[in-house]
Amino acid sequence: MYKTLLSTLFIFVSFISLHSQNCETITQQFGVPIPDNNETGAIAVLPVSLSGNLGTNWYLDSVKIQISHTYVGDIKVSLISSANDTAVLFDRPGVPTTTFGCGNDNVNAVFSDVYTLLAEGICLPNPLALSGGYKPITTLQTLHTGQPVAGNWKLFVQDLAGGDLGIIDNVTLYFTPIWYSDADNDSYGSGNGLKTCVPPARYVFNNADCNDDNPQINPSAMEICGNKIDEDCSGFDTDYLYQPVINPFEDNVICEGEETVLLISPYEIGDPITWFYNQNPLTVNSGNFLEVSDAGIYSATVLMTNGCLYFPAEVELIVNPLPEPQISLTQDGLFAGNYFQYTWYLNGVAIPTANDAYWWPQSNGLYTVAVTDAEGCSGVSASFELTSAGVQDFSENTSLFCFPNPTSDFIYLTGDITENETFHLYDIQGKRIQSYTLNLSPFKIDIRTVAQGTYILQSESGKQALIIKQ
Repeated sequence: MYKTLLSTLFIFVSFISLHSQNCETITQQFGVPIPDNNETGAIAVLPVSLSGNLGTNWYLDSVKIQISHTYVGDIKVSLISSANDTAVLFDRPGVPTTTFGCGNDNVNAVFSDVYTLLAEGICLPNPLALSGGYKPITTLQTLHTGQPVAGNWKLFVQDLAGGDLGIIDNVTLYFTPIWYSDADNDSYGSGNGLKTCVPPARYVFNNADCNDDNPQINPSAMEICGNKIDEDCSGFDTDYLYQPVINPFEDNVICEGEETVLLISPYEIGDPITWFYNQNPLTVNSGNFLEVSDAGIYSATVLMTNGCLYFPAEVELIVNPLPEPQISLTQDGLFAGNYFQYTWYLNGVAIPTANDAYWWPQSNGLYTVAVTDAEGCSGVSASFELTSAGVQDFSENTSLFCFPNPTSDFIYLTGDITENETFHLYDIQGKRIQSYTLNLSPFKIDIRTVAQGTYILQSESGKQALIIKQ
């Protein structure tokens, strides 16, 4: 018991020493009730208005919390940053070493990465089950991600067992500023940061200098164009950049017959611009935009207001040719070639269901196809006149078509046909030549072994069609 009290006293004295020199202390009284046995928990919001970012401008040294709660072995406490990053401070002291945790009451403790002792194994006698300084389960350093310090920080407390209640009384955040060496005394720092409340001489609260050995180089310096020195730390040797941008297209590729615009932006009104096409100057005087439709290399020169001549990056315009589909007649129907999209037309009228490379025609007429290739360019074929889409059955009460007709090898049948229907092929004298049972769509018969001539194809149900073998 004596050793425990002595250890507690040592931790408390360390806490006072640690925080006696912190520069920014954000504290607030709350009185927020903690719901019993409820994972939703309670949240105490602590507004912070410090400018700058964690890890770059500010270091979160520690968090002090005061919670009135019977049986602290029930509660889990987390700190949530302004960017919603979470660090768990402690989680039900005594659990899982025991299933019931620390049964004593109240917390008045500080949590910092400088400590080595976790609160999980601590259970001091009342009136404070936790007091002094402890290392959080999730280090506060994990919150140093360049996120803004300013915003709403939150203490999140969950009571994860029944039978006890409590209140969030007080939360305090301790921040230390980070200072940077200003060797050239131009009010801009660089290098590794130094965490201290009072900065040493020639240290400043920023690390924006890109050259701390030259006072003429810093974010406030005047940029001298063309001397290959980045005076204003912008990352470029100009005080403003010109960059041709293709607009409105996302890239520099268009289709034949289209037009796009090259735009120099940003642009100072009055700065003379000369445009070039394949390194030859253009006589147009269109200012900072140029309408173009020809493939090639486009560039420009800009005479800036400070007298410096600047050369924006070149832009190569690629012009893709329009596709020229050719319709051909195959045993699988009309074929338009390999493209990305298709629309077939019969006598100038779009066929609603004809959107593939092949189309099985059911009537004669003038066919065309409009296609779009993989580059997004569109073209239309020449007209293809079809006169052999099929010969209709001799009778008037059936619908039977044959394609292609005439043919030398295969005939495809469409119309009023059912599976496993039998057809007979007769010559013009009425002699049966062959018989076919059609059991697989598309229905196809093989007449390669049949002599040239004219034949009648007739089903057992009476449907007929005239066949011409070439």
